[in-house]
Amino acid sequence: MLRPGHFFRHDKTAEVITNHPVILTIAVCIAWTLFGLTGHDPWKSEEAVFMGHLSQLKDTSFYFELLGLEEIPLAGPLFYAASLGFIELFSPMLAAHDAARLTMAIWLLSTFLFVGLTANELWGRSQSWLAPLLLLGSVGLIVKSHQISATPLLMAGLSIFFYGLSLAPRLSIIGGLWLGAGTSIIVLGTTIQNIFIPIVTITLIALANFRYRGFRFLNSLCIGALVTLVLVGIWLIVLYQFDPSLPLLWIPYAWDGAFHLFRSPSLDDLAYPLSIFPWFTWPTWIFVFWSIWIEGRDGLKRKELQLPI
Repeated sequence: MLRPGHFFRHDKTAEVITNHPVILTIAVCIAWTLFGLTGHDPWKSEEAVFMGHLSQLKDTSFYFELLGLEEIPLAGPLFYAASLGFIELFSPMLAAHDAARLTMAIWLLSTFLFVGLTANELWGRSQSWLAPLLLLGSVGLIVKSHQISATPLLMAGLSIFFYGLSLAPRLSIIGGLWLGAGTSIIVLGTTIQNIFIPIVTITLIALANFRYRGFRFLNSLCIGALVTLVLVGIWLIVLYQFDPSLPLLWIPYAWDGAFHLFRSPSLDDLAYPLSIFPWFTWPTWIFVFWSIWIEGRDGLKRKELQLPI
């Protein structure tokens, strides 16, 4: 009997993959991240805007010039610094937009790594490889991941933040350090308004789980806040050394972004996330609802299910 599939099967390879699925997961994440990053012109208008900023700032003070503009920068200084660094590093081998797009690989691979570490902390090593693959298969990630955008950097910051959040009840100091690192990446790499996500997450998890209402978690929050303040302070010192007037430009911008969090959300602010949720998170949300159904009411009381939700 003819069995074509047999010719493509290698028993030893199949055994290694079965016994060590993390190896295959790492290979898939790296391949998925790198393929498609280079070799094409900017696809979306957002890429054109970012490349316009980068081309204007390449030989000057990069982000500093943006602070004097009337328009609000689409990303933070970390985004522009990393992109410009890669443009300089890979010039003239790669076009500027291709080199800038390679920074997305750093943020995406960091996201996959910390999502896996978070799953390892919540569910154990045997299940840690599933979470990066579920994220990788989401439709929304395909849309934004292979273009110049601050979204991958935001995802990296959030994945580090959630890793710290998962560690905090068990290792308060280390968890706090990761909380601060993730929050700092969000503040310095994206728009200030995105700090809303960690704030809401901390509030909800504290209301839902008693392990996040004790002294250990408060200690983690204090450490995280201290790390964030130190890193933001270093950024302000850099600004001051370049030009003493620059911190006075960035602080109001940051304050306006923070103040924006406390305004009453409009109907569009609420409707837009709900409208894109079904396709943006497809098919991951199916597994979320399936987990809720399987675990039931008792499962909703555990951080292993609360944090992913």
